[in-house]
Amino acid sequence: MSIAKSGSVSWAHLGIPDVSWSPMRALSIGTRHKGRPLGDGTREEERIANGEVVFALVFMKAVLAAGGFVTFVNPSSSLVWWHPKILSFVRRTPALSIVDLDQCQFGLGSPPGLSSQEFWKKGTRVLTNFPSLEPLGKTCAGLHIHTPLRGTIKIYGKHVSRAKLASAYPPQLSGELARLAAAHFHGADL
Repeated sequence: MSIAKSGSVSWAHLGIPDVSWSPMRALSIGTRHKGRPLGDGTREEERIANGEVVFALVFMKAVLAAGGFVTFVNPSSSLVWWHPKILSFVRRTPALSIVDLDQCQFGLGSPPGLSSQEFWKKGTRVLTNFPSLEPLGKTCAGLHIHTPLRGTIKIYGKHVSRAKLASAYPPQLSGELARLAAAHFHGADL
C-alpha cells in the first residue's frame, strides 16, 4: 500500500475476478443477489471476494489521494457494482465516471480459424477518473448475433469454456487502452 500512497503509481488498472460476483452464480451455488450483494456469509469464496473489493477500494483511494489515475473493471452485469462500498465510493468521489462498453466491438469472439465465427458481447463497465477513456464506450449496434458465454467451444479437439476464453481482453481493446494511455501520459498518438 505504501507504493500507492507514495505517488509512484500513475495509473492503477484493477479488476476483481468475477467468479462469485456473476449473477449466474446465484442460480447454482452462490448467495449473492442485488438485494444482498455481499452474500449471506456462508460461502468462503464470497467472503474472500468481498475482501478483495475492500482491498481494491483502499488501494484506489490511496492512488487517487496521491494524484494518480484508477480504472476498476468488471462485467456490467456483475453484482460487484451493487457492493455498498463501491456505491459509496462512486457517490463520494465526484472525479469518477463510468464508461460502459461491449467487448464484441473490440473483436471479442471465438478464436480465428474455427469453422464458424462467434461474437461474444460481454458488456463491461469501467469506473475511472482517467480523463480520456470515453472512446472505449462503444456499445453493440446489433449488426451480428451474440453467442452466450455459456458452455464450451471445441478448439483443436479440446472443449474450452467460452467464459474462460472471454476472460482476457481482446487485442483490439488492449491496444485501444494502451493507445489512450500513451496519448495521455506521453502526448503520443499511436
